[in-house]
Amino acid sequence: MRRKWVRLLAPFTLVMGMALSLSLPGRATEAVDLGRKCSLTVVPGSIEGEYLSEDILKANIVIDLYQVAKLEENAAFGHVYDGYVYKLLEPYDQEGTGLLITGEMTKEDWQEQTQKAARLALGVTEEGTFDGTVQKPVETGVPLTGTKVSAMGRISGLDGGLYLLVARWGGTDEETVGYEDVEKYVTVAGEEEGRRIQATALSRECVYTFEPQLISLPGKDPYTDSEGNVTEGNTANPGPWLYDMSVVLKSQVDFRYGSLMIHKNLLEYEASGPTTFVFEVSAAWEDHVNGGGALREWRDVVAMDFTKAEAQFKLIEKLPVGAVVTVKEIYSGASYEPSEEAGQDPLEQTVVIREAEQSVEVFFTNRYDGRHVGGHGITNRFAYDEEESRWIWTSVGADGALGGEGTGAAGPEEESGTP
Repeated sequence: MRRKWVRLLAPFTLVMGMALSLSLPGRATEAVDLGRKCSLTVVPGSIEGEYLSEDILKANIVIDLYQVAKLEENAAFGHVYDGYVYKLLEPYDQEGTGLLITGEMTKEDWQEQTQKAARLALGVTEEGTFDGTVQKPVETGVPLTGTKVSAMGRISGLDGGLYLLVARWGGTDEETVGYEDVEKYVTVAGEEEGRRIQATALSRECVYTFEPQLISLPGKDPYTDSEGNVTEGNTANPGPWLYDMSVVLKSQVDFRYGSLMIHKNLLEYEASGPTTFVFEVSAAWEDHVNGGGALREWRDVVAMDFTKAEAQFKLIEKLPVGAVVTVKEIYSGASYEPSEEAGQDPLEQTVVIREAEQSVEVFFTNRYDGRHVGGHGITNRFAYDEEESRWIWTSVGADGALGGEGTGAAGPEEESGTP
């Protein structure tokens, strides 16, 4: 059978069957066979860099296909034309809340209807919450790669119709994620972004995000008119109907993150005044998402203030999986000395973020060294002034009092704060 690629460049791209199609003079047409079975093959799109091209196949991406509409003959004024119209299925046909598909729709209209179809299929309310009324797909859990299919994500034996394609995470070896587990793979953007629905899939280090897509089967090749304008899926194209089609799955990719917890235990306190302990935190990782594997580095300085003997904690979030994190205690208070425990270096420790949502830990302990020395630490806070292209720093004492201010000419490429 002949197979063609459907070039889905955006979630609203559709192989349309709505438009009336008349035979053009001098060019043969092939009438659509609404009873013929169709197939759809879904393959991962190319991602920049060899690492991501391999990593996306480790994300256990599966395909769910929801039928939104059946096809009916395109008849008008008692005549039947080569084409079809849609008959929406429940719940996509509900007046007021269902889909609204007409013969003249812009790409923004199709984007809106795609999102509406996704809300109805996945049980997402207008407010972006999950109401539990998830529809049953006609095909579910079809792997993007695997032994269950003869080709990547191939779904065969499909009736002609309008379908919603959802690419999502299928879970792990320990826990399977089904189509009904929408809260485990669906994300909903905020109100400012129009509550846009997306689905995600997870590898060890990355999260892949997919937009829902509306696809119509069968379809036709893109049509080029006499002026050279190209229209995707216009049924006015007199070429053959395509019953075996393929979709290239487009995705966005981002890091998955873990966190670092710094534990500081002050065993004894010299009561003459507050004391501050200062840590330099640095992280290094290979940036496969934005830098093609380039080494990235981030560093910051954090402080803990003590007014008694106690344990304190400082959490640093959003560290990429794979990051090597080193924590150095660069100031140990005016009257305190580091205390080595369990064979650990009392002033410097290194850990690795090996899993997403993992919180790695480092431990530092100090005790009073018997000296009475006044003084405490100073923490410098930095803010970058984009208009002036300079850093502005303010010193803050352990008691909260503001110290001096200063400026520097370093550019924003000096990374500090949360990575």
